[in-house]
Amino acid sequence: MSTYVFAPWTIGPDRSDEDTTSPLRRIECTTCGEKSENGVEQVGPDMWAISHAVRTSHRGFREVVTALLRVVPAPGNPYHGKEDSDDLWEV
Repeated sequence: MSTYVFAPWTIGPDRSDEDTTSPLRRIECTTCGEKSENGVEQVGPDMWAISHAVRTSHRGFREVVTALLRVVPAPGNPYHGKEDSDDLWEV
């Protein structure tokens, strides 16, 4: 028999590590599939796309943005304030 207990949770940007605060961006050519490097600044991938278009005459691109998210117990959840506890997931 399973017992389910519902409690509030929140989801938002993962700020647990300084390196994960900004979304990663990449641009892909929709003609040939070539991809820019990942970057946190917009200018790098954009400049890659412009350079690629000039070099190849390809004009279609897709932007891929990866944002890391984190789920934590919200106020009212019995685990609130225990996010770093080893026994958080023990039932």
